[in-house]
Amino acid sequence: MRFLRIDEITQITGLSRATVYRLVEKNRFPRPRRIGDRRVAWVHSEVEDWADGLPVANYSIQWQGAKNDQH
Repeated sequence: MRFLRIDEITQITGLSRATVYRLVEKNRFPRPRRIGDRRVAWVHSEVEDWADGLPVANYSIQWQGAKNDQH
């Protein structure tokens, strides 16, 4: 089992620390495990499962700065 610390979580997900903890409190992100007296970490596979469950982006979104083929 591989554990991820909060800095790894923020790098992997692109979420801020505050957002991660807010989602944990709302039961929308995996809960960390206590790995020491003052340390917590997330189980890598649980974070992967969370990411796999996210909805796929809508590809018809007009991205800012995207070229418009219409003249």
